[in-house]
Amino acid sequence: MLDNEDNLITKGIFVDLKSDFGLKRVFGGEAGKTDLIRMLNAFLAGKIAPIQDIRHSNTEVLGNTRKQRKTLFDLFFSDDQNRYYEFEMQRQEINYMLLRSYCYASRFHSEALQPGKDFKFNPPPILGIVVTNFNMPELPDEPCISFHQILSRNTCKVSIDITQFLVIQLTKFNKKIEELDGEKDIYLYLLANMEKLDKIPPQFNNKEYRPLFERARFANFNNQDMKKFNADYRKTELQRLEIECAHKKGSAEGKEEGKIEGKIEGKIEGKIEMAEKLLEENILSVERIAILSGLPLSRVKNIQVAISGV
Repeated sequence: MLDNEDNLITKGIFVDLKSDFGLKRVFGGEAGKTDLIRMLNAFLAGKIAPIQDIRHSNTEVLGNTRKQRKTLFDLFFSDDQNRYYEFEMQRQEINYMLLRSYCYASRFHSEALQPGKDFKFNPPPILGIVVTNFNMPELPDEPCISFHQILSRNTCKVSIDITQFLVIQLTKFNKKIEELDGEKDIYLYLLANMEKLDKIPPQFNNKEYRPLFERARFANFNNQDMKKFNADYRKTELQRLEIECAHKKGSAEGKEEGKIEGKIEGKIEGKIEMAEKLLEENILSVERIAILSGLPLSRVKNIQVAISGV
């Protein structure tokens, strides 16, 4: 059985907002627009003029040649003031996260260059939003939320303002729910803890925050949502195992890691298929199916919701 197999869900009520699927489910599209704007305005207060409206764009940038690395954003959008935003959520610990976001922003600017004799380049600004569930090694002394720009080392004044970065290290946020003060704390708390909640806390059970919780609630997912969630769950598990293998075995044993990952992926899929078949027969309890399949009880309940279509 996989260690920490239910990392993505702990109590099985709400989706983890730190997952790709959870972030897009709750903050993506028209349904999540209001909360996305409120969250960003809370995080960026005093840094940029408030966002009034946003337009979501294609999150995939293929590059101009076959050799260029494909860029895939979690969320990519522009606002009413022609500013662009690339939003990246990273659960698994990796190095150079800020540098990667900088390279993505540079790709955005380079693709805005137009051919011609006159060099009149006035590109729209882009703000990279980097949210991690680990302490970033390149920013050891920075607080939970930090803002980054290109400055002059002589005057400490902003030299280039078309590229900026908001960095949020969720592991540095440790406030309890009764200590929250304002929307910045509220959204930090939800990003860090949504999957741990077993109900809507009383202070959030109102018209402002209830829609966010309802989008995150597994019981409101349809079959297509659950299929996407299952795929994201398996991808996350494989990424976690890949990193664990890399730490334990080193890069010299990279080929063996691929074999291990293939076996793990097949094992997870086999457990899910077994649970689905037993649930469809409707003979055994979900508790018994969890034992037989080797899946966490919360996972089996989510599969039951997907099958029933409730």
